[in-house]
Amino acid sequence: MTAPRYMPLIAYAEAWTPSIPGVVDGPVVYLGDAGAEEIEAMLPSLRGAIVLTHGPQTAFRDEDRPQPGLSDEPIRTGNPPGIPTIAATPNRVMRELLQRAGAGVTLRPSAYRDGTVGVLGSRGTGDDAVPSIMVAAEQYNMLARLARGGAAPELRVELRVRYDEEAQGSWRGDRR
Repeated sequence: MTAPRYMPLIAYAEAWTPSIPGVVDGPVVYLGDAGAEEIEAMLPSLRGAIVLTHGPQTAFRDEDRPQPGLSDEPIRTGNPPGIPTIAATPNRVMRELLQRAGAGVTLRPSAYRDGTVGVLGSRGTGDDAVPSIMVAAEQYNMLARLARGGAAPELRVELRVRYDEEAQGSWRGDRR
């Protein structure tokens, strides 16, 4: 964050997201409360923008699954239940609109607290997708509050991800 004051943010690229060509800097655009029609009307102003796609994170993952062998109760296997994120527009629709607009980068909140960032992603993410970054929930919430209050913070974002051509068949699919 470069304004209203300087502050490094705890954030990580989502899995399989593309790099940002160069650096994106400027004020954030908050879309957490915007419906698809509102976003559609804003498309020209979203070109190259840093977009907050969700509302502030209010539910958090506070504990891990119980460890096997520490209890007589059966242990559920698999991933723990998901934590909801709040957005007025479904993720799929938001991604399509922002890609059409040519947004610079999207920021989403993590579902963990105390600076812990849980990173998600999809192997189906295309090379032309809008780059996506997960931000520590407390810091994302601060950015959203500032933007909702009319004092949109300014950020400087650089994202370079490594793409290994030799491994592409195993984790990105064959795109030749």
